[in-house]
Amino acid sequence: MSEGTVFQRSEVDPNPLRIFFTPDAKDLFPRFVDENVMEYQEPGFPRRLLGPWAKMSGYLARLSLILALCRAVDEGEPEQVEGRDVLAATVLLDYFKNQARRVYVGLYGEDPDDRLAADLAALLREHGGYWKGSATELHEQFISPVKPEKPDVLSKKVGEIADRTPALSVKHGWVGNKRSLTIALENGVGK
Repeated sequence: MSEGTVFQRSEVDPNPLRIFFTPDAKDLFPRFVDENVMEYQEPGFPRRLLGPWAKMSGYLARLSLILALCRAVDEGEPEQVEGRDVLAATVLLDYFKNQARRVYVGLYGEDPDDRLAADLAALLREHGGYWKGSATELHEQFISPVKPEKPDVLSKKVGEIADRTPALSVKHGWVGNKRSLTIALENGVGK
């Protein structure tokens, strides 16, 4: 093609070319998509970032394709998405995620309920992902700078966190004549 070539509409193929994933890219792509989903289902994940994170899988596909086509043109290789393209796209996404976190925290500050959820997840991890006891026992054992002052308010907050967090479950019950709380941290996508 010479410099200054002008395409006529009839010369341009209106049918897009399909670009396929190599087997290693097919293995990597869903793994990174699942990791992204698990990240935003984690207790304490900032609710304000749910929208941007929901778009990350689409961005991963687009960036993988862009990087693959740039590589194919540069190296004269077949136009296909390879594992290294998906890995390079995840590096870019990690950068974008970091910037999104900085911007959203800078604009809105840290949400105390998100911090409470993250601290609760840390407590659960210390106990093997499971905790059972009364609201008073939870209040005594749970250390967080944003912990409510009363056990019943903490218990209610924990229930609210579980309602919006797929990776967390809370069950209320009784042990003898005392009310109990059972909190469990699930381990990811496709449980």
